[in-house]
Amino acid sequence: SAHSQVPASLLHHKTRDKTGDSPHVSRAVAPAAGGCGIMRRSAMTPARRIGFRAASRGFLLHGLNLIVHPRKTIRALLVDRRRMAYGVSGVCILAAIYTIGISLALARDPAAQPASPPVLTIAPERYYVYELLFLFPVAVASVILHAGVARLVCRAWNGNGTFENLFAILGFGYALIALVMGVPDLVLGLLGVRVTIVSPHVILGTVWYAALSVLAVKESEKVPWAAACLGGMLGLLANAAIQFTYIR
Repeated sequence: SAHSQVPASLLHHKTRDKTGDSPHVSRAVAPAAGGCGIMRRSAMTPARRIGFRAASRGFLLHGLNLIVHPRKTIRALLVDRRRMAYGVSGVCILAAIYTIGISLALARDPAAQPASPPVLTIAPERYYVYELLFLFPVAVASVILHAGVARLVCRAWNGNGTFENLFAILGFGYALIALVMGVPDLVLGLLGVRVTIVSPHVILGTVWYAALSVLAVKESEKVPWAAACLGGMLGLLANAAIQFTYIR
């Protein structure tokens, strides 16, 4: 019939339904179940793209501002609903940089050894192979331990922050550590230059992250400067202990 020749997607109902809708309001006939799923996914795609671009832009802006205006940026991060995602992203970026560096070193020399003797009882010529396996878990654990110790210390001063907020800021700081320490380590490693704890970029990154730790505790916990310094430094020492144990 003529009615059947019209595509289903163009059919409209103009009769008054049981809910009393006006006959002038047209309703499109629902597509088949499979088509509905496709339309729903395609309709969500632009929103997801916009959300990803907004999150990426926010991450970059916070990163740049953290260098210029660290205290103001920490306050902005504490009220940003994406702060935990930013914190996890910072950890992933740092772990990714060192994963690339170790992988390239092993590609050049499968028996490459750490510059300093490992603490763990792993053969030096096989250490980097194992480090690729525990690099990301150690990065996550170091921030967890850092934030946890700082939070426990500040409870004695009635700190009113949260573990999540500290993790978000300290984890986000790893993104800049990747820029200040990770990228130079990668480049110097490719050039065959040994990196030590007294290398200028290592000292710069360590001092900067120590200052960030204190500011993060101060702004998140709202405690006196003495408590912020104690909590930040003890948390940093816990972080350094796990890094020294596993990372070479």
